[in-house]
Amino acid sequence: MNVLQARALGVSLGGRAVVSGVDLDIEAGDLVGLVGPNGAGKTSLLRALAGLAPSTGTVSFDGHPLAALPPAARARRIAYLAQGGQVYWPLTVARLVALGRLPHLDAWTRPGPADAAAIAAAMAACEVTPLAARSVASLSGGERARALLARALAGEPRVLLADEPVAGLDPYHQLGVMDLLQARAGQGCGVVVVLHDLALALRYCHRVYLLAEGKVLASGAPREALNAELLARAYGVRATIADIAGQPALTMERLR
Repeated sequence: MNVLQARALGVSLGGRAVVSGVDLDIEAGDLVGLVGPNGAGKTSLLRALAGLAPSTGTVSFDGHPLAALPPAARARRIAYLAQGGQVYWPLTVARLVALGRLPHLDAWTRPGPADAAAIAAAMAACEVTPLAARSVASLSGGERARALLARALAGEPRVLLADEPVAGLDPYHQLGVMDLLQARAGQGCGVVVVLHDLALALRYCHRVYLLAEGKVLASGAPREALNAELLARAYGVRATIADIAGQPALTMERLR
């Protein structure tokens, strides 16, 4: 069953349509990639799926309108990780990650053992436990990105919407984050991730949606939706996909 579904979804910014007529289905256990060139509408689509951007069409969660869910109930079910997330308070990493549990707590309720366990597990998964006592302001961009991902995971969402979670990470941590997202999907979470690295999309995603000019140009298994013809149309590149040591490798050059 689809846990998150969009039909004829549209988003306009400044009177201009940036997403138009998108149909999208996310099932529990899915790892779905949103790919496409700059300005294709990926971030706007992700925000609309989270209920954070005014939109037309419908977004449903478990078959019910997402808009009908109270904000706290929505936050318990769907976590949204923004692109290039910023932190504006001098929190420690541990305090930052603990904020992910707020949707599970009533006013004036102190976190309990289950909350502490979820926070610790999220920090360990994102490899930020050694940073627990450090101020977020002292972190590198990559360290901060992993701490923010831990905050999202601490809420134990059924759906995770992540906008470029590997941007700014070194290759080791890029692979680590994608391994983690793959594992979360394997545990039944529906994961939607915006990616610019097409090789990672080919390697990790179960399905991809290739966007161009706010519309879905192709969707399906990565090898089908990211073939050479479609990549030429979307990006203006000549692409070659090969298998090296059992993993897809992608080379590209600009079309003249």
